[in-house]
Amino acid sequence: MALPYHRGFVIAPITFDGGDPAADTLSRLQIALRPEGSPTVTSVRSGEVVAPGRFRVAGLVPGAYRLTASIAPAAAESWILASATGGGREAIDVPVEIAAGENITDAVITFTRTSQEVSGVLQNALGLPATDYTLLVFSTDANHWRTGARRTQITRPGTDGRFIVRGLPPG
Repeated sequence: MALPYHRGFVIAPITFDGGDPAADTLSRLQIALRPEGSPTVTSVRSGEVVAPGRFRVAGLVPGAYRLTASIAPAAAESWILASATGGGREAIDVPVEIAAGENITDAVITFTRTSQEVSGVLQNALGLPATDYTLLVFSTDANHWRTGARRTQITRPGTDGRFIVRGLPPG
């Protein structure tokens, strides 16, 4: 029996908050839908350019998906994913349910140059750099506690005890 595949997930437009992107920015864009709870990389569906500023992800089986998008860094600019909505729902932190035959055409992906960061110095009781630790930054909202969440990051302090975690969403 053949599985009922979805026609595609159309993403339009892609917006940039904080200035105009360089001419080659869209060529460095990577978009994918990852089935919620799927342990295999082969189930991830990558996007393709169908028109300037419009992308489509095809071959989807009905189910819950999380959207990921990134722009490969360039020397002159650094964009991070700020938000992505589809069907009127946030598609980064909460899975979007795609039904058989449903075609989401109102999706919007927004990139920004502005991000939140957490930094500091980790010291022991004597005031010396504490370098044998791993720091975990995570959301206070348990709904965001999942593998690969953008609100969860791990870092190690440098030899001087300093650490910085960049690219966190607001909140």
